[in-house]
Amino acid sequence: MYPVKLVVVSFLMLLPAILWARSTGSKFSSPNMDKSCDKTIILDGDKLPGTYFSLSSGNYAQNLNCILTIKGQTSNQRIVIVIDKMDIACSGDKLVIYDGKIDQGTILNKNQSQQCGKNKYYLRTVNSNTAVFQFISNTDGKVGSGFQVMAAINFPVNTCSRGEGLYRCRNNYCISNLFNCDDRNWCGDDTQIGKDISRHTYYRKEKEALLLPARQFTVVSCHQSEPGFHMIQLKETKPPITLLQPATNQLVQIKSTPEVEPIPAEEEYYYELRNIKFKFMYHSLTDQLREEMGRLKVFFMFMGDLISFTNIQNFRNEIKLHPQWNCTYGMGHTSWTGALHDGRDRGPHPYYCPVGWKRYALYVTDNYDDRFKGWSICYHGTKFSYGLSILLSGLKPSTAIEHGAGIHVSPSIIYPSHPRFSEIRKIKPSEETNFFQGGRYVQFMLQCRVHPTSIKKIGPETLRVGNTTIDSNVENSVIEWVIDTKGKGIIDFNDPDATIVCTGIMIRVTDKHPGLLSESQWWYTSHLCNDTNHCVLGIDLTTLKNQKANEDRCNIIFS
Repeated sequence: MYPVKLVVVSFLMLLPAILWARSTGSKFSSPNMDKSCDKTIILDGDKLPGTYFSLSSGNYAQNLNCILTIKGQTSNQRIVIVIDKMDIACSGDKLVIYDGKIDQGTILNKNQSQQCGKNKYYLRTVNSNTAVFQFISNTDGKVGSGFQVMAAINFPVNTCSRGEGLYRCRNNYCISNLFNCDDRNWCGDDTQIGKDISRHTYYRKEKEALLLPARQFTVVSCHQSEPGFHMIQLKETKPPITLLQPATNQLVQIKSTPEVEPIPAEEEYYYELRNIKFKFMYHSLTDQLREEMGRLKVFFMFMGDLISFTNIQNFRNEIKLHPQWNCTYGMGHTSWTGALHDGRDRGPHPYYCPVGWKRYALYVTDNYDDRFKGWSICYHGTKFSYGLSILLSGLKPSTAIEHGAGIHVSPSIIYPSHPRFSEIRKIKPSEETNFFQGGRYVQFMLQCRVHPTSIKKIGPETLRVGNTTIDSNVENSVIEWVIDTKGKGIIDFNDPDATIVCTGIMIRVTDKHPGLLSESQWWYTSHLCNDTNHCVLGIDLTTLKNQKANEDRCNIIFS
């Protein structure tokens, strides 16, 4: 392994101008799939840790049924699969990926949107060291340009911290370090693709580079891809620091410090608001991440002062967020139809796409999938003034009598978006530019995980909507869940015995009132009022109804 080196970039370094740059091609290509039907490609960890393939022509041929097998050299290996481009006609043509063998029970991309259409995604084999790709096209005359697929050996993640020549992606996949000098997206999340930093550097001589502004980094890896061209991968280890004096021409040698602890998988960045520390766990501090931090600062300020539910529960003073798992749901972003089938165990209750919302992930645990294996996803609406109290202390059981005491949640994100459950807040003009450009209203709710055995009652809606459909995915008769609190006055999410855990903050920003959205039309057959003790609308109800009568349109604002 390369020794860990600390670098404060406030000086000239005797390195080529581009420290971490993309190469111009890939050396791991393979024959086109349609010319390699019924063949098997064996991957090894040394010379061929991965391969990529596509189809041979601009528009693929009709009446194809081609199978290509990618196999690891040893039985304990798994295969990372990245669909980097896809353009397949959804009229019977499809790319199906199997784990080990061709069987309906081994399909990895079960969702139809992952078999055809235009999409990008990544996954990996779970039970075997073999990925089988089957491409089928019919004769209806409808074709597309095909696909580009990468397949690589996925090494056990615990070997990434100590294995020489291995690289840990943000999504915790562990692949060969050979891909670091390659131009393709082998991780699936753009982790290892280099960035040209020439716009952020200043050159005095051909082989000297000055990075501005100053940052502290660790040197993660170093490659010499060709004579005179070096690739240096840096990881920022601290928030930006202010130099007391400008950088000089003095050359500073980078010294090895082997005794330094290994680089953690994620670094922390934090800010404080009203003596509450907000920590962001990240792999690299990008401009996009900084923008999201800024938005969340404004969002948390909306929550006002802390309101304690009870004096028996001590507040923590730290909220950890995990931007790696932030996600935007909707057309042009992450989206799927019907229940999601991605191989993750979420218990017996389906998980549907929360269209129109953005998830800001909370840092709950390192081994997330293992910790919540078999736990179902649900949503809990609340007021802004309770937000910080819940995140820092936990959820208090409801005293509502309709379904009995407990924590009330829903498998539908549409149902708790009603202002009876989730407050709608109007964004002031002074806040608009700091939050989302063009945003006028904001709502939030909590995304939670609950073990099915902790759901003590599944019951109907309580807003008296009659026969109106609330959510086409979830029947009105089973749209409310009551979570057993086991007699506790507050469910602390840090309690290992907690029956429900908050794992994300769901935020929706709109340019007009969300009551004008198509998915909100059921509100008008429910209990809807101006009493802020019951419905926090953020607008006068008569004004809203007039806007609806005028057919005013509402748009969701995505960042």
